[in-house]
Amino acid sequence: MKMTKTKKIMAGMGGAALVVVCVAGYMAVSALMEKGEIDESLEMSESSYRRFAKAKIAPTAASAAEITSNAVVLSDWYEVTRREVAAGDVPVSSNVNEAAFKQKMVDDARALSKLPGAVVPETGGAGTLVKAGFPFGFGRYITGGDLPAKETLAALQREWSDIMLFAEVFARCGVDELAKLDVLSAAQAQRPEEAVVVPARPAQRGRKAAPEEEKLCDEERYSVEIVVRPAALVKVLNALAACPRFVSVESLEFFRQTDMIADALSGSGDKGEKASSSSSGKRERGRKKKKQQEEESAAFGEEGEAAAKKTGFVTEPKKEAPFTARMVLATCDFGTGGEAAAKAGAEPAEGDAAKEGDAAKEEVKQ
Repeated sequence: MKMTKTKKIMAGMGGAALVVVCVAGYMAVSALMEKGEIDESLEMSESSYRRFAKAKIAPTAASAAEITSNAVVLSDWYEVTRREVAAGDVPVSSNVNEAAFKQKMVDDARALSKLPGAVVPETGGAGTLVKAGFPFGFGRYITGGDLPAKETLAALQREWSDIMLFAEVFARCGVDELAKLDVLSAAQAQRPEEAVVVPARPAQRGRKAAPEEEKLCDEERYSVEIVVRPAALVKVLNALAACPRFVSVESLEFFRQTDMIADALSGSGDKGEKASSSSSGKRERGRKKKKQQEEESAAFGEEGEAAAKKTGFVTEPKKEAPFTARMVLATCDFGTGGEAAAKAGAEPAEGDAAKEGDAAKEEVKQ
């Protein structure tokens, strides 16, 4: 059957209409999909705006007033906290004479040398905290003939006050001996994380230098070595944490002069040593052990001797032999408590300070 010309025209028009319908349908579907994406994006934006508008940080008058109020409360809290931690600041006087302060250090050192401890003096008598002639970190001033420099007196007053505090705490808590006490210099006191050197970047134009951080306090560090028993060490740490002075224990390590486990495994007393007297190595060990016991007996008395003879692994803390503890202590002055204490206290006048300094010089010369 042959198609007529009219049928051919109608078929062509139908095909064209079909193509137009397909294109229009595709465009309609695409438009609907894009409209859905736009609606979803608009809804998300609107939801974000609503959350921002209802949040506490919204730029409204109420939020601005709340932020201002919080800033005032934070500032008041900072000042109160600063006064609390600065209650133990050391008052520093500017009217101190070099010779007078040296004489004060000498007199204080004599008093500190009489604090109770387990060190038996050569002349006999009650035990003391330190050995005779202990320099308390300032041998050049206390046992030597040097005078402190004028520009170091402020820091020296803080350091000497800290040393006196530590010695009194150790004596009060039952420390057997203060074996070493040194004031760490700035290089020695630097923490490992502070010593990391970061390579400097080349300066860039148009950038301002970062502002320097505010110095919150004047910090001093001390290296301390004490001979102490476990219970007394706990008392020392608690006393340092509870004292008005802002003191922190930055490091703590302790060790014994002898190996308790090796001593316990080597024998249970003098019987084992006598039974093995045929062995030269055991005899040498026995002599060393006896010598060690005699040294401990002379240093710590009968109680120390009895504790040193114990070979059990589980012992009574109060009766256990003392060990050596090393600490790095840090103190901070925040600049408010010390100033208030200095104003509250009566400082000597310049004339009185000069007279006191002249008298101290004469006494030092004699």
